[in-house]
Amino acid sequence: DALQFVCGDRGFYFNKPTGYGSSSRRAPQTGIVDECCFRSCDLRRLEMYCAPLKPAKAARSVRAQR
Repeated sequence: DALQFVCGDRGFYFNKPTGYGSSSRRAPQTGIVDECCFRSCDLRRLEMYCAPLKPAKAARSVRAQR
């Protein structure tokens, strides 16, 4: 419920996408349950599990459609 509230329409992941502050070494992967259910976490930590914003589609000009 907390992720749905924080992420809204973007959706979310149960594991962080690769590249979120990870080192070059392969560490055991933890997910949202390990980080925020068994321990407390802040809003920024929850936001790391949100899917990225989708870019807004640019409005096509009428001239380009002719």
